[in-house]
Amino acid sequence: EFLRDDKFKVVTKPGYVFEHLDIQMGAQGHPALKLPYVRQAIATGINRSQIAATLYKDISPGLAPLQSLIFKPFEPAYQPHFKAWPFSQKKVISILKGKGCTGGPDRPSSGNDDIFSCPNVGKLSFRYFTTTGNQLRALAFEIIQRQLKSVGIELVPRFQVSGLLFGTTLVARDWDLMWFGWQGSPSSSITAADLYSCGGDQNYMTYCNRKLTRILDQVSTTLDAGKRAQLANEGESKYLTKDVPSIPMFARPVFMITSNKAKGPTVNPTNEGGGWNVSTWTTTAS
Repeated sequence: EFLRDDKFKVVTKPGYVFEHLDIQMGAQGHPALKLPYVRQAIATGINRSQIAATLYKDISPGLAPLQSLIFKPFEPAYQPHFKAWPFSQKKVISILKGKGCTGGPDRPSSGNDDIFSCPNVGKLSFRYFTTTGNQLRALAFEIIQRQLKSVGIELVPRFQVSGLLFGTTLVARDWDLMWFGWQGSPSSSITAADLYSCGGDQNYMTYCNRKLTRILDQVSTTLDAGKRAQLANEGESKYLTKDVPSIPMFARPVFMITSNKAKGPTVNPTNEGGGWNVSTWTTTAS
């Protein structure tokens, strides 16, 4: 209603919380997900632009997909590395058939029921976990499920309450794909090692690339911000993007609703919130 009320203004921009789809590569995940070409096929088969535009068409029209797992679009160091995986359903089928996968469709089809099976890893049918009670995440799943099924990849929903999902399932690594959000900050590159290094404290994907780990360890101990950004982008470009342990979706929009009479309020994408500069606010006479 505020969007249509001329007494108010709504300001929005991407924030530091980013939604992403993690891929499990540990012993309890589907064996196909250990194969880079399968992870790359999944990333290629998801229309992330459509998802961002659909979920936030009213509150943040034109929201673009996130193209980095480390930096956010408004940060100077941001480079769109994940543009390496543009949406292409035909390419997904080409990737899978080129690796000897069989049983899937010859062409994308919204009514497809044929699911690929790949050599030594079986049918590409994956358990997809996310939180219950979140309409945006439920809608995102429906979109992704349709997109991937049309190219021969099946997703089976396994929604859980947040306490069970994050307290038990996530840390037990007993899942295939999982959609959730991370709260970042202006210093996110320093802690990227926790998420993506071998044995990282929050690397629940069981992902391990030792060359990337060495770079991210350097990032976490480098004082110069410019050098940190250079190292982080090098690691993401050379390894993280090609390995696809996780698929960035979008930086979740933050917004502020104010009276048209108020001057000074601005959106702050950090967890400081909208009141960070409240001492400077003024109002105009009515």
